Amino acid sequence: MAAALTRFSLSSHKIIIHLSPAELKENGPMFDLAMAISVIISLKELKKRYGREIGNSRVSYDTLLKTSSLTAEQQRTLQKFSYKKNWSNRTQIKMIRLVQTI
Repeated sequence: MAAALTRFSLSSHKIIIHLSPAELKENGPMFDLAMAISVIISLKELKKRYGREIGNSRVSYDTLLKTSSLTAEQQRTLQKFSYKKNWSNRTQIKMIRLVQTI
């Protein structure tokens, strides 16, 4: 319903929402609208950030680095530290995303 109201298609996306704690079972659809709205807002934010519809897990390292809020000095520090610790691009991506959430 929320997707229909915003003219936003969710059909091409596989979306997993982790609810915690898992022991509590959902009783009815009372949170479905809130979850759908949150997903739509998040996908629109990703489109605004990267200029196209793309899932956060599909963004390349280079694109993520270009669109991150890290300064050039912070990027160099991350790259030096990553080289020293032998971190993969995947680990570096996780660090950049962590910085974006702080």
